[in-house]
Amino acid sequence: MLVNVYSKNKNGNTAVSKNFKVKEFACTDGSDPVFIAAELVDVLQKIRSHFGKAVKITSAYRTPTKNKAVGGATYSQHLYGMAADIKISGVSPKK
Repeated sequence: MLVNVYSKNKNGNTAVSKNFKVKEFACTDGSDPVFIAAELVDVLQKIRSHFGKAVKITSAYRTPTKNKAVGGATYSQHLYGMAADIKISGVSPKK
């Protein structure tokens, strides 16, 4: 799986797809590097297109420190930029 590494400070406003920018995948601890798997972006864009609504990424890439702080799994896919937690207004998690 191809994982790209970006700088939130330099590339934060760079589009990685039609509806997503690098800064949306950044760790909430304020760190600069952002790891983003191309396949994850593709899946999120398909979800966005399917529902026709904004997809809010609540957690994507996590540094090891942040992952530990939130109780993430030791080998969480968030650590590698290959996972995202999302919300879509008006759409239940089950749907």
